[in-house]
Amino acid sequence: MAVPRDTNEEAALATHLPKMDLAGVCLTADAAHTTKANCRQLTQNNGAEFLLFLKANQPLALAKAEQLLPGKLPPQASTLDKDHGRIEQRELWCVPTDPKTMGLAGWLRFVRIRCHTQEVRQGRVTKQTDDVRFAVTSYWPEEAGPQRLLQLARDHWSIENGQHYRRDRTQDEDRCPVRDPTAARNLSLFRSLAIFLFKAQSRAKAGQHSLPDFERHVHRKPWGLIRRFTQRRHEE
Repeated sequence: MAVPRDTNEEAALATHLPKMDLAGVCLTADAAHTTKANCRQLTQNNGAEFLLFLKANQPLALAKAEQLLPGKLPPQASTLDKDHGRIEQRELWCVPTDPKTMGLAGWLRFVRIRCHTQEVRQGRVTKQTDDVRFAVTSYWPEEAGPQRLLQLARDHWSIENGQHYRRDRTQDEDRCPVRDPTAARNLSLFRSLAIFLFKAQSRAKAGQHSLPDFERHVHRKPWGLIRRFTQRRHEE
C-alpha cells in the first residue's frame, strides 16, 4: 500500500480500511494501529477480527494488561524452535477483558507473549534475550484458543522480520530522503529485488545466510551479480 506524501502509515491504513473486504479475516498490526477508530471499523463495519499489539500509545490499556498478566502462572500455550544457532521459546498467556470498561470496541482478551532467545555457538550459549509483548484480540475463547493466538502472533512476526525489519533496519528505508512518488517506488522495487536475490542465493551451500552479509558481499564483488543481469541467454 503506497503512503501519500502528505500523510503517514497510520492515517493511510485508517483511510483504506473502509474500502477493504475483510469479512472473516483476522487483521494483525503493530501498536501504532491500535486505535479506537480502527477497532470499531474492523469489528462493526468490516466484520473482521483482530490481534493488535499494545505499547505506550495506549497507556491505560497497557497498564491494565501488565496488571492482569504478570506472567507468574504457567503459560497457556508455548512453542520451541531451533534453527541457525538460535533457540527460541515463546510462551503465551491471555485473560478476558470488558470492551466497555476499556472503551474500545471488540477488546475481548488481553494477551501476553514472552520470547526467550538463546544464541548458540559451538554448543555454548553466547547470548540470551527476553522480550515481552502485550496485545489485544477480538476473538472469543471458543473461536481462537491460546495456541491459535500464538500462531497468529508468530505469523505476524514472520512477515515483520522477513520484510519490514529488513527494510526498516538493514536497508534503512525509513530514513530515505526521497519524496518523489515515482522515484520512491522505484527504490522500493530495488530493495525488494535485493531481498529476492538474497533469498534465492541463501539456499546454496556457499550462499550468504543474512541480508547484511549478502549486501556486503555484493558491494565487494559486484561483477557476478552484474553479469547475471547483463549476459545474454543462449538458446539451447
